[in-house]
Amino acid sequence: VKFGYRVPWRERVRIGQYYDATERGHVARYNFARALCVGKTVADMACGTGYGTEILRHVAMRVDAYDKEDLGIGNRVVDLDKESWNRRYDVIVSFETLEHLASPEFFLRNVSESCELLILSSPLNERLGESPFHKQAWSFEQLTLILEKYFISRSEERRVGKECRSRW
Repeated sequence: VKFGYRVPWRERVRIGQYYDATERGHVARYNFARALCVGKTVADMACGTGYGTEILRHVAMRVDAYDKEDLGIGNRVVDLDKESWNRRYDVIVSFETLEHLASPEFFLRNVSESCELLILSSPLNERLGESPFHKQAWSFEQLTLILEKYFISRSEERRVGKECRSRW
């Protein structure tokens, strides 16, 4: 990346395209999830280009990838705003998904009914309209409130650069 050049907003991360903090953050999240997916059945929701699905496949018993369109990577097509999936999973991984949904509670209800563990990330304290792809924005407290409706926390949450612990 050239000095002074701002990487454009993008909906899908392609590893190696910009070699920036966004790419490193995405890979770091999937590497964190790996340890919790060993030997498990896993769904990678909003899988994007599929790089994360491949990271998880190295350790999981099975990984099913889902996205809103056929990406040519063998993913299942589902509109997470209004469609459910008909499988149960040990783990559902959903990184940088909720903010893209018009109906995040519909999605979270489906997740809560179809898995034992949800591993998710979403930007915090972003201004609505900052990204042309995001339909939601919330603080940590707001996101915690929506998650408490559907889940009981069983793990610790970590933020990049600063560790915080939260029990719901």
